[in-house]
Amino acid sequence: MEIQLTKNFYSELEKICQNNTLGSIELAAMLVDVVIEEAENAQPGEFQNFMEKITTELKQNFCRPEFVILQHIIKELSKVNELDELRELKQLFFKVEVETQQAVGTFLIENNIRSVVSLSRSRTVLGSLEYTLTHNDELKVIYWLESAPLMEAFSVAEYLKKLIRPNQIVIVPDAEMGIVVQKAQCVLLGADRILKDGTVINKIGSLPLSLTAKHFQIPVLVAASTHKLDREHSIEHASELVPIMPSEEIYERWPEKNRYVYDTLNYYFEPIPAELIDYYGYEHGVIKRNDFEEKILSSESGVVK
Repeated sequence: MEIQLTKNFYSELEKICQNNTLGSIELAAMLVDVVIEEAENAQPGEFQNFMEKITTELKQNFCRPEFVILQHIIKELSKVNELDELRELKQLFFKVEVETQQAVGTFLIENNIRSVVSLSRSRTVLGSLEYTLTHNDELKVIYWLESAPLMEAFSVAEYLKKLIRPNQIVIVPDAEMGIVVQKAQCVLLGADRILKDGTVINKIGSLPLSLTAKHFQIPVLVAASTHKLDREHSIEHASELVPIMPSEEIYERWPEKNRYVYDTLNYYFEPIPAELIDYYGYEHGVIKRNDFEEKILSSESGVVK
């Protein structure tokens, strides 16, 4: 008898596919939870066939190719033989992410970083700042760049305000990055994908922010575990890895009579060449750019093998 997956499984997958506000870490956690819930329906002796059906559906129909971590999770799911292993996979996933956040937070504390600039809504960056603010009171100002079309800075400020006074979080239009970078000691970025040559693919705005930091000699620190590592691609392939998003997200801000009159480009992601990055923070610590190949590319940590 052919295994049938529930309507709820497909409905939850669709929600993940349509979610453009959460970061890849949060979406990966949602994906694992959806799979665990569905796998709990497996009858005795059918678990492996059930997982084969689930992973086949994910490979064929899951529509978030821009997030390498989701591809890695799907690959690991195909190796799971029982429900307890599936739950252990989730625990391992979170363990590696927490270790990354702690490593980056410790680096900020040990280097007496009092002010940072960031953008987007990276869960790893937020977790790193949360660790820093919980264990040390030296971080005084967080500048967060506000960018269209998703306008995520306010939700970030709301998240962080439980740990820092509201006036210590400064929301800044991204066009003003040249001003606030000069006021900061560090640019802190997440990553949706790290390529084998150290190139980082992250939210749009990360490239001009990194270029600005380079000009003013402000270090750029990328916080991402080895879950985000793409061992197959380099910067030459970057254009293939950054999809164009719907133009409607831009049009809807315009008067209705002007919509569809002009062409638009709506990218969520862009590549940052490795030479613009000073440090990579991952589950085993924070390293300098020149140590990337030895320390990270050769790593077998986390879910990624």
